[in-house]
Amino acid sequence: MRKVIALTLSVLMAAGLTACGGGGSTSGNTAAAGADKTEAAAAAQGNSGERINFTLAMVDNTSSNYYKGAMKIAENVEKATEGRITITVQAGGTLGGEGDTLDMAIQGDLDIASCANSVLANYIPEMSILDQAFLWDSADQANYAVQNELGDLIQEKANAQGLHVIGYMESGFRDVFAKKLSSLWLISRALKSV
Repeated sequence: MRKVIALTLSVLMAAGLTACGGGGSTSGNTAAAGADKTEAAAAAQGNSGERINFTLAMVDNTSSNYYKGAMKIAENVEKATEGRITITVQAGGTLGGEGDTLDMAIQGDLDIASCANSVLANYIPEMSILDQAFLWDSADQANYAVQNELGDLIQEKANAQGLHVIGYMESGFRDVFAKKLSSLWLISRALKSV
């Protein structure tokens, strides 16, 4: 039963992110959920009278696509569970920075934390690979990596920390800027040779 709830939340989160412009790239945020509430949600599924409320913390403000995606996820979860499971989204860093909320999730004081890969890499060093410049040739390639072997490795490492990776949010591919045109030309030449 626990796997059913976790799978349902994962599918709804992926659907919500896709609908709100998130994909599954690797340069954005990762949502991680503490294990205790997943077990409580599974218990609620068996006892239809019990209601569960998850709290999701993010530093992004209420006008960001991440917030809009989180609200859509909350809406979809509530609808899919006929109101038995709800998600309260705390945006704008009201519960702390990304490191703070990740610590809270690990300690069991917060249900879901949304944080950048670089923050999660403090606990799961393998996450650092996702922040490498020019690692992926396309969004499809990045999505494939986190949905298969690399994602499995990250999930295994997260589980060892008491976390479950719910999904990945995309912040897009990086741009390179320079103050002088000659610097930009040199950078572009160097990148072409790689």
